[in-house]
Amino acid sequence: MLRTAMVFFIGLFLIGCENIPTLNEAEEDVTTRLILVDDVSVEQTLEILSYAPAKIAEVRLRYPDHETIWGFDPANPDAIDDFYSEEEKQLSFLLSNFDPNDPLEAEVYDQLFSDLENLGNPGVPMVRWIEVSGRLEIDSPLLSEVQYVEVPHDILEQRDIGRSHEAITDWTRDAYYVPVGGTSKISASGTFQKILLDDKARAALSGTRDGLEIDTLIKGKSNATCAMFGVSSNLPNFYRDTEIFDTSDYRNCAVGTGFARKLTTWTWYWTWHPFSYFNTKQNPLIRVQYQPSRWCWWEPTLDIACIADGALCTCSRTDMPIEDLIMYNYNEAPGRELYWWRN
Repeated sequence: MLRTAMVFFIGLFLIGCENIPTLNEAEEDVTTRLILVDDVSVEQTLEILSYAPAKIAEVRLRYPDHETIWGFDPANPDAIDDFYSEEEKQLSFLLSNFDPNDPLEAEVYDQLFSDLENLGNPGVPMVRWIEVSGRLEIDSPLLSEVQYVEVPHDILEQRDIGRSHEAITDWTRDAYYVPVGGTSKISASGTFQKILLDDKARAALSGTRDGLEIDTLIKGKSNATCAMFGVSSNLPNFYRDTEIFDTSDYRNCAVGTGFARKLTTWTWYWTWHPFSYFNTKQNPLIRVQYQPSRWCWWEPTLDIACIADGALCTCSRTDMPIEDLIMYNYNEAPGRELYWWRN
């Protein structure tokens, strides 16, 4: 039974734990997530936000085959037109990354082609939720639930996923859990990654709390900035990773999922993470990495308690360390699709 408001305090599970601060002692970030009823359109989303303070809202859009994160400014009178214009461009770009004549890629191509062809028709796309920073009090018949997510910083410092360490090297032989193959294409606009799981790679992530993350690391943080919006993927319940507490000298634009159990074999899974800035003149070193993950011990409810479906609630695994998939300097293959296979 749904409740109008639910408050998730990740730190509640820490009461009585030695040397770990309680919520009253830890610094917190608060995000309001508005969970919508079924079949809410983009236009109706702006109607909801019209009753809220003027803030840029993160909107999670659902297509039949993938999801996308966009930013909406309720104060912009052209927000709807701007969205459809930009989304048409993005769908066209995503479509261009798949070959309709390839037996495996054709399935994804057809799905994206249908999304593009039906963009703006009823139900394409629909809105899953809206997120706004801070605590937002709002009521609407279009809402099924309001969540206030408060995450203590001291807890998240233990997450240790999506960070680059200088000790990581490119293994001479890939581990058994690495995807059987994939492609990498990085341009000044963003990073587009594809992976293909065979039975061996899929079996390694069969647990109910297993996940994975695909990281694009650019050497020198000043050489790139990960965009907040426009991130898209067909990974189930994907998240755009946070760079909180990332202290390395790599910019990491990462996309992951905490729901590896929903993945299937011999399906092209893809991620698109735009850059808001990329310095091609510096010819930065690029490393694409694959990282198995698992829901963190402080994550109380898999489906709804964590911001962005797991960005703050998936942890690295000591039994399956990070694996480098491909590494090169940008000018060696600017905007070119590079194939890699598990060795």
